[in-house]
Amino acid sequence: MKKMLSNPKQFERYHRWPTWLLVLLGCGMIEGFFFLGTLIFGIIVGIIFWGFLLVFGQLQNAELSKLVYSLHVELLAFASVAMLLLAWVKWVEKRSIVTLGFYKEKWFKELLLGFGLGTIQFSLSLLLVCLLGGSYFQTVDFSATTLLFVISIIPFWLIQGGTEELLTRGWLLPLINSRLGISAAVGLSSLLFGLIHLGNDHVTFLSILDLVLSGIMMALYMLYRDNLWSVVGLHGAWNFVQGNIYGIEVSGKKTGPSIFHFVNNPNAPDWLSGGYFGTEGSLITCLVEVCFMLGILYLIKRQQRQTGSV
Repeated sequence: MKKMLSNPKQFERYHRWPTWLLVLLGCGMIEGFFFLGTLIFGIIVGIIFWGFLLVFGQLQNAELSKLVYSLHVELLAFASVAMLLLAWVKWVEKRSIVTLGFYKEKWFKELLLGFGLGTIQFSLSLLLVCLLGGSYFQTVDFSATTLLFVISIIPFWLIQGGTEELLTRGWLLPLINSRLGISAAVGLSSLLFGLIHLGNDHVTFLSILDLVLSGIMMALYMLYRDNLWSVVGLHGAWNFVQGNIYGIEVSGKKTGPSIFHFVNNPNAPDWLSGGYFGTEGSLITCLVEVCFMLGILYLIKRQQRQTGSV
């Protein structure tokens, strides 16, 4: 974790701010980036939509409406949020975006490793939920249309998950660490990660708890791998596998075609199946998050012993 946390001077612009104000405004700015980014993207898409409507008329409007409200466009909106933060870092904080954790060395390998871990983690959660009777397999769909959709959506999930990781783990976590230390930084950034999902459909206490635990686990994995690409892959895989491989709601939202389709057992309690929020709302998933968290903590401690760091 040396590279990502080794340069406290990158936040010198905020050195006159009281710590409580820095943390409060840092969290508030995350919400601000999300609001402004999606607003700008919505305006751009709206202008394009009405432009096509005026030029081509009603027939093309029907097909264009499907595109505008598609999952691809919804996930692409996160790119505008990411661009706002990158612009802030570049022109206001006056530092390189590499300092956010986007290191060039072996970036694709880190992305793939994270993607693999996210796939394994969610698959294990679903397997345990199914074995305990919370969910069951219903159908499979290997049609060309579904396969094309599933393959095409992968980079868009990486954009969505990567943006959330960029804001909470790449920017906010080191900012808080510069004042309060790594434990507070991991805890507060993960708490915010859970709270920004409060507006999702079918949200429950367990689902928010799982998201907070997931935030802690991803923060630890980022620190262990010492780059942001690792958790971009992990986060993207978690959502992609959940929604478009297994056909489960992603944080309370349906995500279109999937290869497999698992459904909740109507006789199982929501704490086991996750309810309408999806497997993320299951107590079993929370326990899996804790196990992975403890495993990564062990790896971090072993890494510190080997390098002689603390």
